[in-house]
Amino acid sequence: MVTNHIIISIIFITFILSIHCQLNNNNTIQYDLWIKWKLKYKQNYNENIDDLIQFNYWQLNVQQILLHNLQYDLGIKTYRKSINQYTAINWNEYKKRLHHQTIQLNSLIQNKNVVKTADDVIRITNVIDEELPLHFDWRDNDTVTTVKTQDNCGSSWAFAAVEALEGQLKLKTNKLIPLSAQQLIDCTGDHECVENPLPVGFDYIKHNGVESEDDYKFVGNVENCTYNASKVVITASSYSQVLPISEDELQKALYTYGPIAVTIAMTQEFLDYE
Repeated sequence: MVTNHIIISIIFITFILSIHCQLNNNNTIQYDLWIKWKLKYKQNYNENIDDLIQFNYWQLNVQQILLHNLQYDLGIKTYRKSINQYTAINWNEYKKRLHHQTIQLNSLIQNKNVVKTADDVIRITNVIDEELPLHFDWRDNDTVTTVKTQDNCGSSWAFAAVEALEGQLKLKTNKLIPLSAQQLIDCTGDHECVENPLPVGFDYIKHNGVESEDDYKFVGNVENCTYNASKVVITASSYSQVLPISEDELQKALYTYGPIAVTIAMTQEFLDYE
């Protein structure tokens, strides 16, 4: 009996040591991946404690991404997630960094005059649902430029404004020219990276025009305005709001007029959307 107890004790201790080794191996593998992730996305944390905190966020986010993708593979979710430069960030910290403002969706829908300075309102009456194709994507017609990143500068409004105009420019001239979001960030008067309503960008372009991305490059923070009127690519005589606010009307407007600037109530899911 004593011998049996000793054998059982040895087996139990061996089992515990095996689990401990596996956990250590897993931690080693994860930390090696953490180092590779930091190198790929050029992330550097000055203090050991900061590195440990971000590593913990990174581990949690990676686990959530893996779980989400498993649900996608099982048909539960409709989209995949992936690691990116934001995988080690806490959602609340991200919102603070970009001066992110939470908009109540119900209040946004109920407000029929979100764009209060629009010159006109688009009400599409000449398109019926049956005439719309089941699938339509302006990217298939080379009417949309590549996906951009605002980095740590809250400037999605500026990108939305210029990219809607890029589509109009392509439709009218058959030239797809990336336009400068940085010009709007620098020259609209806020002097900081904050999210603005879409009319701020369109109103500025109406009065000043906008240069190309090549002539006025994005730098990811606010700089002094260096607008050069001689390099303006396009101006806008007017802009309009799609009403009533609904997915059906937006679908019709998108198909009829081209790429449209929209405001989205962003959630944490967007950080690692693939």
